[in-house]
Amino acid sequence: MVAASTITRAAAALAMFMALALAPAAPALAMSQQEANALLRSDERVWGGLLNAAIIAHIVRECDHIEGPSRFARRAYFLPLYNHARRMGASRAQIEAFVEDEAEQARLEAEVYRYIESTGARPDDPASVCALGRAEIAARSPVGRRLTER
Repeated sequence: MVAASTITRAAAALAMFMALALAPAAPALAMSQQEANALLRSDERVWGGLLNAAIIAHIVRECDHIEGPSRFARRAYFLPLYNHARRMGASRAQIEAFVEDEAEQARLEAEVYRYIESTGARPDDPASVCALGRAEIAARSPVGRRLTER
């Protein structure tokens, strides 16, 4: 399994960048947290962005010789996702609750594992995860473009 810290770091990074959002956002729509979670989870840009961040975090955690993006690069990555979620009508509190929700983190973790396994790597095997990281870097994939091999 992806360590809770992997998902929590991705969620914490998004929460940190939410606080830095400078662009004016649309007023939040009147929706429950459950509706907001479903909205954010179903949006490919938001969910795919969080998934890529969690995959990156897992690779970096497993591979000492692969680095993730800098703090500035993480800000540049998460801020547009946050602003997009705000434009969709989710409030700051709803976005924060979404990324901190344990059920959502479990869904994200399961998708990280499915992705890693779909490549032939094993999430609990550092050597295969590192090979995946190197392959992502070589392919210049959305994940690989945010990784650097030392």
